[in-house]
Amino acid sequence: LPILGVSTVAAVIVVVVLLVARRWWVALTLGILAAFAPWLTDVIKDYVERPRPEWAVPIATPPDPWSFPSGHATGGIAVWLAIGVALASLLTSDTAKAWFVLPWAVLGFAIGVSRVVLGLHWPSDVLAGWCVAAAVAGVAAALFVIPRDGGA
Repeated sequence: LPILGVSTVAAVIVVVVLLVARRWWVALTLGILAAFAPWLTDVIKDYVERPRPEWAVPIATPPDPWSFPSGHATGGIAVWLAIGVALASLLTSDTAKAWFVLPWAVLGFAIGVSRVVLGLHWPSDVLAGWCVAAAVAGVAAALFVIPRDGGA
């Protein structure tokens, strides 16, 4: 499966786990992040129409010609880091939560960095993707998690 396909499957599985654990608001927030952030990235790409970097011998052929913002960078944070945070909400120890989230954060940022290393995006594309994810996460958290007494 392509990375966004894997991200979608992972997000659905974690949303189901959160629903079973009766963490309704955290599940809703993760679902919104996993669906809305990548969609918003695609809308921005179609509006900006910034060409990707060109290489004499490309490493990969991307599915579309537009690079800004990076959908993989958005998904890395909006899905993978959000999955780590959502699953950490099931833990009781703050220290355990922090350690649990760390590898998910590394994975999320590494996905974005890999896009620059592979020559598929400019660094600003990746930064913009992270910003889209952070903006959607902030709005979703403000609407659904923070006012709900910790998401329970």
